[in-house]
Amino acid sequence: MKINYFDFGLHKGDEILMFLEAIEPLTKDVNVYGFEAHTELAKEAENRYKDYPNVTIINKAIAERNSKVRLYIAEGNKMEGNSIFKTKNNVDPENFIDVDGIKFSDWIKKNVPNYKKSINVIRFNIEGAEIYLMHDIVKAGINKHISLYLGSKGGDDILKCTEIKHLHKVYMEHLDKFNIDIHQFCKASPNNIPYDKIRELIQNA
Repeated sequence: MKINYFDFGLHKGDEILMFLEAIEPLTKDVNVYGFEAHTELAKEAENRYKDYPNVTIINKAIAERNSKVRLYIAEGNKMEGNSIFKTKNNVDPENFIDVDGIKFSDWIKKNVPNYKKSINVIRFNIEGAEIYLMHDIVKAGINKHISLYLGSKGGDDILKCTEIKHLHKVYMEHLDKFNIDIHQFCKASPNNIPYDKIRELIQNA
């Protein structure tokens, strides 16, 4: 059983370990691709997982297109809740860095050529950019090759960004139309999907 795990919005990268723990009884044949937009956080995650040969950290942001984007820093510079949307309710619109933005569909085709023959799992917490991620994978047909979605189903962060909150309905329609069920999976949450349920869903994929 070959598994690819894509984690968008790492912050500290805690969920990588959570996922590896969850699937350990199933298989060790897993490649992890962790995406973090902030350079400093990406470097911290890379150092944290330096002894994990199956973990690759990618310092890029999910965006509407493959180009530079601005990443607005969360107020207080805690770097928790950074967003590519300057109207998100907790960021400082005057405090930003320029980062590389990517369309995931282009990236996976180039970097993971075996994805159609593997079990693919994605987790995301990308502060509003999930609207771009979902639109991209649906339009490109990548969703047909995703076996399990982890993250936050409601798309609440989209509503926190004035410039895109009108797209929240579109996001929810994507989930409904394509039968995309997103299971809660975040270290800070007390209501995460149980590990045994993760294994069950993967085995039944």
